[in-house]
Amino acid sequence: MPLCNDILQWQCTAFNLNSSTATLEIPGNPISATDDSNLQAITAEPKTYTYEGDTAELIFYMTVQSDLPSDGLNERTVWSSADRQNYCEMYQGETKCHGDRFSNGAEMWETWFPELDGGHTRHGRIVLLLRNVSLSDTGRYEGEIKTTDDINNVNTMLVVKEASERPSDEDTAKQGGTSMWWEWLGVLVYGAGVVSGLIFAFIGVKVSRHRKDSQKPSSVPV
Repeated sequence: MPLCNDILQWQCTAFNLNSSTATLEIPGNPISATDDSNLQAITAEPKTYTYEGDTAELIFYMTVQSDLPSDGLNERTVWSSADRQNYCEMYQGETKCHGDRFSNGAEMWETWFPELDGGHTRHGRIVLLLRNVSLSDTGRYEGEIKTTDDINNVNTMLVVKEASERPSDEDTAKQGGTSMWWEWLGVLVYGAGVVSGLIFAFIGVKVSRHRKDSQKPSSVPV
């Protein structure tokens, strides 16, 4: 039976699953499983882009077995791969952030989605927020999920662009105004074309009627 029947549709796009041997294609951390007993995984988008001063949001998607006991989900952690001194962790129902950068400017939480009836897995996501990011926050971030069954991790890249690269409101307004101007011009041209077509059609009908009237034999009284 295809494993994708037991996994939410959004996970089927991240995993390459077949009916015999499942290979979970996870960026930065490929895992192989030969049966349904090892469907644990964590995935993330390869890159996230933001600008200086913004709040960056890094999302990690989790998959665990549906029959995993409540105490089997041990730890969920996100590190800054640059030094691994800055990280947030969830352990025994508590969430803590450590390091100079994360303790003051980071926040992390998790959300679990409803389980599918008869499914072998359940799914959730970890969200890491980094407030007031700077160019120095550019780099790799590692998410890890640790259960009584396995430990899985994945890397993602945060790219922080200079604030000067952000499109200004004036530029956006100009682009919007220019776009609207071209739209109105297109409407006017189209309208002019329609009116011209009607005028030429009217003239054509008049000319045709005039020719027909001129070709009729004149009646001469006897």
